[in-house]
Amino acid sequence: MKAAQGDMTEIKTSQLALKRSQNPQILSYAREMIQAHTDSTNKLKPIAARLGLKMPKSLGAENQSLVNSLNGLSGTQFDRAYMDGQTKAHAKTQANFQTELKQGQNSQLKAFASEILPVVSMHLEMAKNFTAMR
Repeated sequence: MKAAQGDMTEIKTSQLALKRSQNPQILSYAREMIQAHTDSTNKLKPIAARLGLKMPKSLGAENQSLVNSLNGLSGTQFDRAYMDGQTKAHAKTQANFQTELKQGQNSQLKAFASEILPVVSMHLEMAKNFTAMR
């Protein structure tokens, strides 16, 4: 559930970035986030189906709050808030996947976490680098 909602949020906020940012590096990052999180969701869907789990239909309250806050911003204010959100979201997702790998009981979900964790970690480092450049 958390991974699927995280993917949905990353896609939605990155689509906003494509509309609101003028920074070529952020635009490139946003396109990469859309592709990577679409791929992640496409890998998660069949696992969820096999396990009889429903994919979430909403972002969840916390994620929706982030989207709402970004909706009111533009320019460099948007860029800062978007990248701060990316750093926090990827750090949280990284921690969730690490917990799944240590404590998870389902081999399919653990395999998914193992496959996606390196990508999430790379995205976190990219976001931290953007945030540090300010």
